[in-house]
Parts: sequence; structure tokens; C-alpha cells
Amino acid sequence: MLSELSIMSLKNACKNIFTKIAHQLTNRNNKHYLCSRKTDGCSSVGRASVSKTECRAFESLLPCKQKPCGLFHEAFFVYLRMKVIARIETDFPTKFGLPRQSRLINALQGTIVFEPEFRNVDAIRGLEDFSHIWLLWQFSEVREEQCHPTVRPPRLGGNTHMGVFATRSPFRPNRIGLSCVEIWGIETDSPRGPLIHVAGIDMMSGTPIFDIKPYIPYCDSIPDARSGFTAQIKNTKLRVDIDANIANTMSTKQLEAITEILASDPRPRYHDDENRIYGFDYAEWAIRFSVEGEVVKVVSIARKE
Repeated sequence: MLSELSIMSLKNACKNIFTKIAHQLTNRNNKHYLCSRKTDGCSSVGRASVSKTECRAFESLLPCKQKPCGLFHEAFFVYLRMKVIARIETDFPTKFGLPRQSRLINALQGTIVFEPEFRNVDAIRGLEDFSHIWLLWQFSEVREEQCHPTVRPPRLGGNTHMGVFATRSPFRPNRIGLSCVEIWGIETDSPRGPLIHVAGIDMMSGTPIFDIKPYIPYCDSIPDARSGFTAQIKNTKLRVDIDANIANTMSTKQLEAITEILASDPRPRYHDDENRIYGFDYAEWAIRFSVEGEVVKVVSIARKE
């Protein structure tokens, strides 16, 4: 089996080669379908402008006899077909503290910055007439390569197994997330191209975005939809205790956001240690807190060094 380091090295090597080949492919003969199972038995995962010889060259990079052809070819397919169109800038450098879903905390805001290739104001023409958008993005910090058919949702205590496709777990065959966020501003004359300012985010800063689509109420909203196991989950808000001296060190807007984050209890559901000090970073602040019963006690909020 490949180690995590070997897989990452391979992916980096492949990325460089894919970039070169994507620009050099001119011969349209001897093309074939990318393999998803075996190198000598191709299945129709999708058309790709790459020859069998080029695929064999890629496979020679693999440092083992049992080559993970499916992962290798699917990575190539995704790289050629799925482009990162933008990245989001938020106040979360890590995932801890993020809401479990989008739109749970409207005070959390972010800015969508397009990649240079897509910094064309025409691409967002008409978007100002919509109030919300869907973001299709990548769980870029998930490092585990193997996908299991079941996962243990933290919201169920971490011990109950559910089918991966019955959850929104990041540990999926394709590490793709989906979020609905509110548009609160659009800039069309920024030096970095068009910018979309959004609220209700649930993504860490730098998250790659694959696509943006408008939210359309008449077909996207289903008020009588069933919510499965999530219907039994209580979304109880905790009381947040912040000393006035600590609260006065930050802006009202930041204090509101941090208070809502803590009130939603960012700890894993199976954690219930009143003596444990938890911490996460938000913007320029390092927040440390503990939880006693239904009360969040803020231990400290200090500027990061």
C-alpha cells in the first residue's frame, strides 16, 4: 500500500505532468476512455484527450507493483474536467469552530475570490438579482484516501453508523461539499476581479470552489421535506459567559460572531469534559473556552502572535 506521503508526492508529480500534457495534446488519434478499474480494461468514466502511451507514462510514477489505477485515473479525469474557479476567504484558518452547516450563523461572512482565469465580470452578470447562491466546493483538508460505506456522524454521538450517502460527512468517495449562502455584496471593479461577499458560511479560508449556482426558491425550497435522523437532533443554544474586559478587546461585529459560534457548541458531540479547555482561531483572535453544563465559559481571547 502507498503511504500518505507517497500518495501526496505522487499527486504533486501528476499535477505538474497533467498541466504540461493538457497544453501539449494535439494528436487526436489513439484516444481512449480513462480506466476506473484496470489499466487493460477501460470503462467509460468519461472522455479524455490522453493517449494510452501517456497513461502508461503516468503509471510508471507509482512506487509499487499494485498500482491504484482507479484513484490515479480518476484524479487525472477530475484534474482535466473539474477546475477550481474560485476560493473563499473567511476568518477560519482551520475547521474547528466552523458551523456544521451553512446559514446557521449569518454573522459569519466570507469573500469569494475568483481564480485569474475566471476573473471576468460577465461571468456574474445577473447574479445581483439573486439573494442566495449554492457553492459546490472541495473538502480540501480531508487527508484520508480510503472511503468507507458507513460513517459515524458526530451529531449522533460518534458511535452510530449511518450510510455515507445518508450524511453530509466530508469522508466521501468524492470530497465535495455543498453550501447555500446569502449574497450581501458584489464588487465588479476590484483589483482582484469580481468579488462576491457572502454570509452564513461554513468553510475555512482558502477552500477551493468548483461552481456557483443561484438559489431558486420555487424549485430549491421543499418545506415539507423529511429530514431523516437529523429530526431527532436538538439544536440547543448554550449560554455564553464572556467577561466584560475580554469582550471589550474586539469589535461588536466580531464579538457577535464569536458569541454565536460558542452558543452553537463547536465541540464534537461526544465530548463532555467540563475540565477540558478547547480552543480555535477566528480572524486575528485565539479563543479558549470550557463548557460546564449549558454554559460556555470563555477563558481567554487574545490576539494571535
